[in-house]
Amino acid sequence: MQNFSTKTNLKTHEKTCNKKQSSNLLLEKDRIIEQMKIIIKENEKSIQEKNELINRLINMIQPVNNTNNTNNNTNNTTNNHHTSTSNTQNNQKINNIINNLVPITEDYMNEQSKHLNIEYIKRGTDGYIDYALEYHFKDKILCVDFARKKIKYKNSDGDIIDDLEMVKLSQKFFKAIENANTELIGTYITELGNELENLNTNSSNNMNEDESQDFELVSNDIIDKTFLAMKQRREVQEAADGKKPELYYDFVKNICSRVTPNK
Repeated sequence: MQNFSTKTNLKTHEKTCNKKQSSNLLLEKDRIIEQMKIIIKENEKSIQEKNELINRLINMIQPVNNTNNTNNNTNNTTNNHHTSTSNTQNNQKINNIINNLVPITEDYMNEQSKHLNIEYIKRGTDGYIDYALEYHFKDKILCVDFARKKIKYKNSDGDIIDDLEMVKLSQKFFKAIENANTELIGTYITELGNELENLNTNSSNNMNEDESQDFELVSNDIIDKTFLAMKQRREVQEAADGKKPELYYDFVKNICSRVTPNK
């Protein structure tokens, strides 16, 4: 540590030290400034390199995107073309079916009623459907709109008839089978009545518990079949008059389901 003999010497030393400190500070500042300039340049260079890299990547990606867009457009065009072609083919197929439908005449409908038998009737709605498609409607009808139950068929003049909810054709069908259906069901109900009478005649008054249960089951089954047959006879008569009983809705729905293309 230095010793100063006079205040003047001390002051002189302090000034000299202060100048040196100031000079050192300036030098340090200059050094820092230079370093900052270097960092800034490096950052600018880095940013420029990054921008160049980004631009190169964009240029590389752009053709791919264009290709993808082209492919997508091509695929969309192809898909649309396929869809259009498919729809055209489907429409053509439907038109061909319609053009080849065999006309339905009143005489033909009435004639087919001879094929109705009790086995069809015993199966309820399913029986009437199978019978109608096997005889009355075979190769003669097409459902073109299942949601609206829209049927197409040809009349006796060969004109194509649009039948929404199959109202016209179902009435023609039930009217054609009404008499045969009434006669067959009448005979069937008589047979069921005879079965029930024979069951009562041949049963013992001294049946045990198991025999009583069997008797009740058989007799209830005969009664249920009788009421079901009577209900079917009534509903066929109502449908023949143009009404819409439960039988009508089940019949139309299932007929349409089975004559709708690609369903």
